[in-house]
Amino acid sequence: MHFVYVKVPLRGLAKQALDALHQALESALETSATGSLLSWGTSVPSAGASESDPGSFHRVDIELHDQEAGLQVLREVLPRLSAAHGTELHFTVRGAALQQTLSEAGWGAQVARAGSHRPRREV
Repeated sequence: MHFVYVKVPLRGLAKQALDALHQALESALETSATGSLLSWGTSVPSAGASESDPGSFHRVDIELHDQEAGLQVLREVLPRLSAAHGTELHFTVRGAALQQTLSEAGWGAQVARAGSHRPRREV
């Protein structure tokens, strides 16, 4: 199993939009047999911040059975769901924590996140 998470900028998203996002992601992952949602919630940039503050986002934790196929499903589905520019995919490959960010041009390159190398765990 592979742990992945998605960070979606809140920017005024209504609860109904987040519920629809969860349902659509779960459906796409289930249909493709690549994974499932684990949990989700709102995160704020600092103590005392509110959901409307810049830097607030909605995080969705996902477990993938097939990492590359599951990531491809997410890369295809999130733009179709009108995920905001700045939406991020976070995942680990061979112990290196990587992320990709959605922009007007599509998904950016996979980039390492500084200080987030994780030792590979043998299963």
